[in-house]
Formats: sequence, C-alpha cells, structure tokens
Amino acid sequence: MNAALISSALLQGFGFLFAGPVGVVILTLGLLGRRRLTRGRCAACRADLSRERLLARDRCPGCNAELAEPSAIVAVRTGAGWKRIAGGAALLVVAVASVLGGNQLRMRGMVTAFGSMSTMAPLPALVHAAYTSGSPFTFQGDEVARRMGQGRVTAAELRAELLTLLASKLPPTVGADRLFALSMADGVVDPAIANAFAASTALTPTLDLSSLSEQPPKVSIRKPSRQRLPDDPVDVVHLVREVRADGVPLAGFVPFGMPDWQDNPIVLPEGTTRVEVDIDVVFMSSFDAQRVRDSSGLMRPPSSWPKPLATSRITLPTTATPP
Repeated sequence: MNAALISSALLQGFGFLFAGPVGVVILTLGLLGRRRLTRGRCAACRADLSRERLLARDRCPGCNAELAEPSAIVAVRTGAGWKRIAGGAALLVVAVASVLGGNQLRMRGMVTAFGSMSTMAPLPALVHAAYTSGSPFTFQGDEVARRMGQGRVTAAELRAELLTLLASKLPPTVGADRLFALSMADGVVDPAIANAFAASTALTPTLDLSSLSEQPPKVSIRKPSRQRLPDDPVDVVHLVREVRADGVPLAGFVPFGMPDWQDNPIVLPEGTTRVEVDIDVVFMSSFDAQRVRDSSGLMRPPSSWPKPLATSRITLPTTATPP
C-alpha cells in the first residue's frame, strides 16, 4: 500500500471516528442547552424566579404561592449554547473535509498503485490501463474519448502515448483497438499504429479451409468479429487483394470487399495444398466508409473507393494445408 492510500485511511478514520461523532455531540448539547434550577419559574403562574433574591423568598411574587416544596418551582432550559454550537459545527466541517480529502488521496493512490482507477489520472495512466484491458468498454477508454471531445487531449498526444507502448513491446488488446481508432481522429495515421490495429485479433478475418480437400478445392474467408467500435472516428474495410495457390497468384481473381466473402467461396486449382490470401485492412473516416457501398448495401468496386487514411496488408495464413 502506498503513502497516499495510508494517508487517506488515516484522514478518513479521523473524520468518521472522531471529528464527526464529537462534533454531533457538542452541537446537540449547544442546541438543547442545560436544565438548571436557578433558571426556574413558578409552577402555578410561570413567574420568572431566576434571580436569587426571588428564589430566597417563601412565596411567589406573582401569585403568592408557597415555594417551599421543590415541585413549586419548574426548572427550565437555558438558551442555546452558542459557543458549543460553533465548536460542534466546526468539528463537523473538519470531519467532512477529512472524508473528502481522504477520498481524493485514495483515488490518487489507486491511480499510482493500479495504473488508473480515476478520472483524475494523467493521460499516460489512462492510456496504459485502457491499452491492457481485454474490453474496449472501460471507463479509462471513455475518459480518454471524453478528454479528446473537450479538447483537453489531442490525437497527436494519444499517438505519442501509443507509440511508447508499442515500442515497449507490450501486446495490444481489444481495449487498445479503441485507442488506435481515437488516435486517427484528426486524419493522421502513424504506420506503426495502423499495422498494430490491422493485426488485432478482433479485426483479422480467418480462412475456412473445410472445402480445401474437395474437388475442386475451395477456400472461404470468414468475417472478423467486428469492423468498428461504437463512436469510433474511423471505420475499417477489408479488401481481399490477392489469392495465391501453392505460391502462384490465382489467375483472373478480382479483388472484393468483406460483405461478399461468405457467399462467394474462392475456387482454387485442383491439387492445391497451400493457400495464402493478401488482405488490405483499409482505414477510412466513418463518412467515407459509407461510400464504399451502393444504395443496396453491396460493395462498390475498389477502384471507386474514397482515398483511405491508411492501408495495412496482412496475409492469411502463411501456410495452410487441408484439414
């Protein structure tokens, strides 16, 4: 446990266990006042008997009732004890300040101890925590996006943090994909970030080799688990650029985009035992990505696609044999 967390525990303990309870007791006593016999009244007529010279008399000056019996004088409370009220209120203020201050220390301590557990965290801590998360839906990623929306963080600053993490050989996760997309919000794409984004498991399509042993052999390309994250500033479009059967490019092959993959298996030459597929992972703005499809939702020819932000090529797989 670091010093911030220890200080937080001590400060909050002081507020909860001492300043708060003692302040409540003192404030209550000040508000209620004290019961004193010398601040009494006649039980019959309620005449004020607070002065000692009146209490020394045997009869009430107001109604002439006898005052010999204790029950003849009614004790009353004094006025509010303002000093006690002020002291109790001050202790309560100290208690609240101790609890709130301890909470701030605790949050800062958790940022130091666990990478990022607070929206108060500096950008490097937030980026590191989101980068290593197995899910894009983390509050650290949300906080990075919020700061970018407020203009407190630029895409260039985010790219710098991501390049530092990539240089450290820390493997990206699904949580890192969202950061990669956010880093492209200004239309500038770093090649290292684009390549890491393209290699993401969630963005990588797979080959269905179940028909490779048939005659004629075939291969199908399965869609990746997703193409984009909610609220990403970029979309990812996959383009099947080239297919090689036993190292030889497939004659007459026409590049096509992802929506056609599963319904259009690729026929290979007979006797094919190894297949490689080059796929372009194309990064586009969300607006441009909508223009790669026609009104019916089908992919337009790649030659008519808008200019992408970046393109990274992956090969699936490097070696494949019939199952």
